[in-house]
Amino acid sequence: MRSAAGESERKLDPELKARWVAALRSGEFKQTTGTLKDSKGYCCLGVLCHVAKDELATKLGIRIEEADDRLLVVVPDGEGHAEILNDRELPLYVEHELGLYEDTPSLVAMNDGLGFADGKSFPEIADYIEGAL
Repeated sequence: MRSAAGESERKLDPELKARWVAALRSGEFKQTTGTLKDSKGYCCLGVLCHVAKDELATKLGIRIEEADDRLLVVVPDGEGHAEILNDRELPLYVEHELGLYEDTPSLVAMNDGLGFADGKSFPEIADYIEGAL
């Protein structure tokens, strides 16, 4: 896929996709809305962060820090100084690097029930990921 600027777009790595889908279907993760992780559970993108923690650190220098009620995405600023911390959503840079940039709004809408009567369950979101990404 090519962007409007002509740059090659990244695609979701098939192995990572398989691990993410398996984690969503595993029953190991409870589901929450509005944030990557809180005391109730994870959103679907929070599960991705948990599953992709090692790849993000190795390939991009991004740290995923987890506590019982929070998941932080720590992105170096490129200058070796301040870092961008985010616990509500994936930073756009991370979405792009994982190959999700165009798909993130749909995934958030499914998880949080935006535009749906109710949010979709993790297994339903896994079905979407498997078929559409």
